[in-house]
Amino acid sequence: MISDVGSHSNNEIEDKIAPLTVAPSTSNQSKKLLIKQRIAGKVPQILKALELVTKIDAILIPSKQKAAPRGISNSRRRSSFIGVFKNGPNWQALISIDKKKTYIGTYKDEEKAARAFDYHSILLNNLTAVTNFDYSKTKIEKLFREFSSTD
Repeated sequence: MISDVGSHSNNEIEDKIAPLTVAPSTSNQSKKLLIKQRIAGKVPQILKALELVTKIDAILIPSKQKAAPRGISNSRRRSSFIGVFKNGPNWQALISIDKKKTYIGTYKDEEKAARAFDYHSILLNNLTAVTNFDYSKTKIEKLFREFSSTD
């Protein structure tokens, strides 16, 4: 993470965003609903905190490369992106919440699924999120516009 983002450090920005926690629930359906409700309130918080950033092209969230596959054979279901898996002709995005895999959605292309994972990872982990792509202020805002309308 780059700390030179203008007059405010990532820690100052991070302090403006409340952490997202998910309470244990009895059903997967109620857990998804709870996550959606908490995520809906999180987007404005993050966007407001991003207003503190003056350098719009500074990388706030660096990408993390997925580990190389072990062995010689590479599964057809394996993606080069974190949190993305092949399912038939489509790609699924999954994220870990409270040490449990949570389904995000199914997408026609692998990169869109990776961006969906990144969107949810940023919402859950703020600027400490593990993402597939580098994100600056403008890229985070664009990502939020894209996925907030589809959630």
